[in-house]
Amino acid sequence: KMAGPIFDSTRKAFPIYARAIGIDPKSVTWVNVDPALRETLLARGDVDAISGFELDKLTLMARGVKEEDIVTFSYADAGLKLYSNVLLASAKLIADHPKAVAAFVRATNRALIEAIANPEESVSYTKLFDPLTDPKTGLAKMKILLRVINTDFAHANGLGAIVKQDLEKQVAEVAVAFALKTRPNADQIFNASFLPPKPERIPRTPAIR
Repeated sequence: KMAGPIFDSTRKAFPIYARAIGIDPKSVTWVNVDPALRETLLARGDVDAISGFELDKLTLMARGVKEEDIVTFSYADAGLKLYSNVLLASAKLIADHPKAVAAFVRATNRALIEAIANPEESVSYTKLFDPLTDPKTGLAKMKILLRVINTDFAHANGLGAIVKQDLEKQVAEVAVAFALKTRPNADQIFNASFLPPKPERIPRTPAIR
């Protein structure tokens, strides 16, 4: 029995993972739950597992679960290559304000490069936007995120780079998992033309392995 919000992306992608490890997705009973209660259900033993991201283990630990008692099943470990968070822009915005889009992408890239180089300092800035932010928790989250951002691939290709074949495969898998009526074209989804030059997208600190 697993718990997760019905709109949760990791829950929606679970059938892809299930097939990759050889289990029937329909063999799992799902419990619909509010995001704020998901970790609590697992901590109490009401469910066997939850959908989510590795960051969510910090919430479990805050609920009294020991880190050594938490088992994470990574989609990547099953051989899946699923691209995650991105910058989205409408076709109209790109057509009408290409310079603004390019500037926003440059700023985002610069922020990531600086955050990778100075995680403690980057976390301290979040208090300017959210005074209730706990720096210790924020740094713990950042260290988890950096493991999937500051990678060998990022050093070889630059932040924001993709492998087109992997994206095409993901589009096909997601189209099935999300029951999409039409399958998007990978070229319509990803636009690399606004990325800064590759040297500007290479992290300055060694990759995390």
